[in-house]
Amino acid sequence: MVSLNLSDALRTQTLSQLGFDYVLTMPDVTINDLNLMAHATKDNNIHAKINQVAQSQADVLIAHYQHLQHAKG
Repeated sequence: MVSLNLSDALRTQTLSQLGFDYVLTMPDVTINDLNLMAHATKDNNIHAKINQVAQSQADVLIAHYQHLQHAKG
């Protein structure tokens, strides 16, 4: 069972009101947002989109990390 604090509960409600499909197109969706949405829905299509966004964000972060490591020599 997932326990949400008030802040997370309000954030989840807001994400739901905006629509998960819409939120997943926003460039500033956070890992916390993805996690909250994943716990709030049972829709397999939304879960697939959450996974795609998470993978895309991970790819960007990995590329950034590799760039920093390369710059350090």
